[in-house]
Amino acid sequence: MEYIDFHSHVLPGIDDGSKDPQMSAQMLKTLYSQGVRHSVLSSHFYGRRHSPEEYLKIRQEAFDRLMTVYEPDRMPILHLGAEVALSQHMMKWELSGMKLDGTNIIMLELPGRYEDWIDDIMYEFSVTGYKIMIAHLDRVIDSYPKQKWMKLLDKNFIYQINNDSLSSMKIRKTIEKLAKEGADFVLGSDAHNITDRSPNFDEATTRLKKGGLSDEFADSIERNQGKILRLW
Repeated sequence: MEYIDFHSHVLPGIDDGSKDPQMSAQMLKTLYSQGVRHSVLSSHFYGRRHSPEEYLKIRQEAFDRLMTVYEPDRMPILHLGAEVALSQHMMKWELSGMKLDGTNIIMLELPGRYEDWIDDIMYEFSVTGYKIMIAHLDRVIDSYPKQKWMKLLDKNFIYQINNDSLSSMKIRKTIEKLAKEGADFVLGSDAHNITDRSPNFDEATTRLKKGGLSDEFADSIERNQGKILRLW
């Protein structure tokens, strides 16, 4: 199977990810060597730092810098997206430019700890017409009380799982149970650099190939990749 990396910070100089085009090139070549053939460039968007218009301008400038070192035969096909930090104020923002290229999907990053306002904002955003992808659900499972993150589940959402979390028995058991109940999953490296947060699809692909994850979870990954590839 060829893979899509749905979560990466490869764009140079835009957030806490890649620092320059040369690092970005190394990251993309590593992802390609690990079987990734499409990479989503999901740089952080924080509404408290930039307006959507400012962010999109900065993102395009970073993408243009990246393209100066892009090698199509040695790197994945690139798709612009964003990791939008959930905010109490986000219903005021024009976020259509944050959609994953060619889709109606917006990736949302939930706060590091549960806040009372999250449920209301998630509901309001869920009826805007966008398809919601929750970034690194594994972190939410680890940091929120179970009764709180369970309330955030929705059959219409897509859940992105960070590859490194698959080494956790707790996370594997939880996502396999959710997959058996019909939840939709995709994978992401959440790669930020070439050292401590480097591309890591080799671990995930090894687990999938050797049957280290349930058939339901593996089928969910393949099914959702296929749906999005057909849009591209």
